[in-house]
Amino acid sequence: MARLNIFRKLIEFHFFDVPKKIIYVWKNYLWFSLYFFSLKNIILTFFSPWKRIVWAYPRGFNLGAIIEVLIGNLFSRILGAIVRSVFVVFALVSELVLLFLGAFLLFSWLFLPLFWFFLLLKPSIVFSFFSFLKEYFY
Repeated sequence: MARLNIFRKLIEFHFFDVPKKIIYVWKNYLWFSLYFFSLKNIILTFFSPWKRIVWAYPRGFNLGAIIEVLIGNLFSRILGAIVRSVFVVFALVSELVLLFLGAFLLFSWLFLPLFWFFLLLKPSIVFSFFSFLKEYFY
């Protein structure tokens, strides 16, 4: 009877407790990536001037000075948008990498007993797979 209880606890641990923890930690990493790149603030201030560099418009009507300030402010906003778009791309790439790594970790944890089963059943299958990996990736 005690062996059945241990086996039940092993199944519960491997297929229910640890996947919950993996999903919890995975979710925390995804949220960390969003907050690290401050994606919400970047999107809200996408067309803001770069480092708040703006020129004040001159008093009176001087068309050359007004156009000069307009072009400078426009250039500052375009530069800010370019830099922020690079950070948005970095944030999205890091989110995708974390998404795939988390899914890989979760599925590899869930299929780990199958690996051990195949290793016990026929070790040559697993070792031939590792030799295949070594041949093509080393």
